[in-house]
Amino acid sequence: MRVGVILDDSWERHRGLLEALRRRAKLVLFVRDAVAVELDTGAALTFSTRAELHELLLQRPARDLFLDLRSTTAAKQLAIWRVAYFHVREGGVYAHLRPEAQGFSGWTEKVALLAGEQKAKGEDFTELAESTRRVRVVELHMGEMVSYRKDLQHIYQMHDSDAATLAPRRLPGLDVDLLGSVPTATVVSGATVHHHGAAKEMIGFDDVFTVPELHIWHYRGKIALDSHMLTYRGATALPPSFRFPDQPRLLSPRVRRVADDWARLPPTVERPAVTLEGDYFDFNAGYPSMFGHVLTQSVHKLWAWDEAKRRLPDLKALAYIREGHEPTVERALLNAYGIEDDDIYFTSEPVFLQSYVSPTIIWQYARPCYASPLALDVWRRIGRGLGVRDVVPRERLFISRRDASSIHRACRNTSEVEEVFRDHGFTIVYPEEHPLAEQARIFSGAKVLAGFGGSGMFNMMYGAPEHVIVLNHDGYRVRNEHLYTALLGGTADYFWSAADIPHPEGSYTKEAFASPWRFDFERNGRALNELLAALS
Repeated sequence: MRVGVILDDSWERHRGLLEALRRRAKLVLFVRDAVAVELDTGAALTFSTRAELHELLLQRPARDLFLDLRSTTAAKQLAIWRVAYFHVREGGVYAHLRPEAQGFSGWTEKVALLAGEQKAKGEDFTELAESTRRVRVVELHMGEMVSYRKDLQHIYQMHDSDAATLAPRRLPGLDVDLLGSVPTATVVSGATVHHHGAAKEMIGFDDVFTVPELHIWHYRGKIALDSHMLTYRGATALPPSFRFPDQPRLLSPRVRRVADDWARLPPTVERPAVTLEGDYFDFNAGYPSMFGHVLTQSVHKLWAWDEAKRRLPDLKALAYIREGHEPTVERALLNAYGIEDDDIYFTSEPVFLQSYVSPTIIWQYARPCYASPLALDVWRRIGRGLGVRDVVPRERLFISRRDASSIHRACRNTSEVEEVFRDHGFTIVYPEEHPLAEQARIFSGAKVLAGFGGSGMFNMMYGAPEHVIVLNHDGYRVRNEHLYTALLGGTADYFWSAADIPHPEGSYTKEAFASPWRFDFERNGRALNELLAALS
């Protein structure tokens, strides 16, 4: 049993309890403000702030029992509870002395007040109260104690930069090796960008961005892989779980974020029934089997394949796919990169892994946005594998969608937009109607590439268009097209129209992000026609 105890200068009166715990459990003492403790527990750690306590707890597995033995006020107990309760495992117990000068009802009122205050600030700290199965008061020799039995498992979301240092300490039995790294780099965009019709400042189009240090991590020890990149062990979601490794607040569509770096696994996450022996390489996407996510996430891990394969000759690329999905695109991309079928493994069910290589994604389309120039080599290699040869770009293409009504960000006047581009000599292309190799050939020949913002435009990676024109609504906040043009160079013109469903002021909703819209000819028609005429 793993036990944690918070102490202050009144610790001597609990010596008997501490001695008993030391004999029966793996005991760790967390001592406030460096109070001297002579008890030989094997681990006595000091902290001054809640942040310091959090860091100490992170470096250890979740606790089965956590005791706050300080004689103090309810407010001070509440402050520690907010930190430490996340570190108690599901089914574990957290207990503290009854607050001084307050009855039990006073404590619960403060918990309710705190939850209400935090919810008003946008954080769901009511999670702490919701995760409690039972609260009771117990009479002990040192006085009355209030205990809480926890009914939910909270998982810590680990950042990429902490993989080698934090994971082995927090997760006994898991080793993390660094197979290779690339230093942080400053990248200057090669694109000249113009915006048209924007009703507000469009953020995320930086001329200079910083690519963080990139790592090739090798996880050795039993870990679970679920859909949407979720990779976890015990009460920790590991760095491969997250699409945006350089964001301060990590997000995964597979878990429910509840506070800062804490999340909860939904009931749909099932314990794997299968263990894969051997070495596997992470080719997973944040949304399995979705074309845009495969191109922006899975593909942008391949920069590490050669080094990982050199170190682990039996390595296989692993991709989680939707049940019933035929991984035609995923297989074609891997084959084009030079990875044979025998070195590819697809799964549509959770699995345990014993050896897993996962590199930092070299592409982050959410703020802070960045793209590593390493992506250029990945694109060229895939293009060559798909049959793309050096050509002189001549074509003017407009990338459209055949059934716009069934997709995110559907443009409600698509046919009118297509007609404008057709009148200026553009060929209308529906990428989804062509095999991947044919898509690569078509895009490689584009001198001017225009289209609706989104995954249809991502095939520009196979070419080097001199001019890119993107039509979208102003609720679309990811910047993939900007990152492609930043590395490829050239000129990019963005035409912004209003979304049918706007984001709330100062906030974000999925409905607004995916909102249908109508290209605003009144706002943008003249500027678009003038640009197209000039390009003709």
